[in-house]
Amino acid sequence: MLESDERFYRFQACNHMAQKRTHGVGVYVKGERAWLSGVVHCGNVWICPICAPRVSAWRGGEVQEAIDNAIRAGCGVSLVTNTIRHAASDVLADTLEKHAKAMRYFKSGRVAAALRQQYGYLGEIKTLEVTHGLNGWHPHTHAIWVTQKPLHAEDIARLQDALFDLWLTSCRKACLPDPTREHGVDVRGAKYAAEYIAKWGFAREVSGGQAKRGKKGRTPWQLLDDAAAGDKRAGWLWREFAQAFIGKRQLVWSRGLRALLKMPPELTEQELMDLEDEQEKKRQVVVLDLDTWHLVRATDQQEKLLHVAREGNRVLLDWLNGLRSTQPMTDGRICGPRDDWMH
Repeated sequence: MLESDERFYRFQACNHMAQKRTHGVGVYVKGERAWLSGVVHCGNVWICPICAPRVSAWRGGEVQEAIDNAIRAGCGVSLVTNTIRHAASDVLADTLEKHAKAMRYFKSGRVAAALRQQYGYLGEIKTLEVTHGLNGWHPHTHAIWVTQKPLHAEDIARLQDALFDLWLTSCRKACLPDPTREHGVDVRGAKYAAEYIAKWGFAREVSGGQAKRGKKGRTPWQLLDDAAAGDKRAGWLWREFAQAFIGKRQLVWSRGLRALLKMPPELTEQELMDLEDEQEKKRQVVVLDLDTWHLVRATDQQEKLLHVAREGNRVLLDWLNGLRSTQPMTDGRICGPRDDWMH
């Protein structure tokens, strides 16, 4: 099985299939939030509306901690954004390939090395985002630069000009249209970087369709929401996004930066999901035996299970016993209510 096929399989199985060698599925509640453990978690930050907010919240917290550590150590923190020109006819996979090539040119060579040395560059935390608007797909890279000392306004202005010249050359080498000086490269100070992380573009639209629309385009989560509402074009666009981003990393830390900022080793998405499940076990409401979980799945009531769980333990157990008393298993038998779940 190809790696991409395996990733899509895990996505399809996410919160649907019980994990191998598990003896039950845990139901957890904290305030208005309810979730499951003992089931497969795909950990996909790009296309899974269940895993993405959990992983992104953790990642955002880590980046904020890194910013705080850098500032306490007297370092500078800046947000550098690289944007390319794009057109409605662009194919996302092709555009991303050229964008990645341009970023490699942007980071390599004597000019780039001299700039990093001049401004006391220590490392960066980089991410790729994309929206879709009237002019097609709009990929852009955000990088939080950590420098030996804080950069003042005049330093930032000079750095932005120098980086734009380097970005212009890099885009040309990658066969991309010339970026505009107005939008090609943007450099902001520490306050703006912290505000960006607080909003955290990855996670803010995942919570639902009520999220605000982008000023210049729709995020992938908004495309997915529109597709669910019947927008066929949004569905095709989201499919294009999912295929282009599968397997890409959400964040890339410069080598040695985590250690420099006294951050623990980086965890994979799957490790983060498993760790959070382990930490949250104290909020467990009930453990479903595998027969009960089969009935929930067979009747496609996973969402209702989480909704009922938020209403309280007694309501949840009554609902589960009702399901066990009315819904047959695949062999036709009726499980009946569990004695330990009775009043």
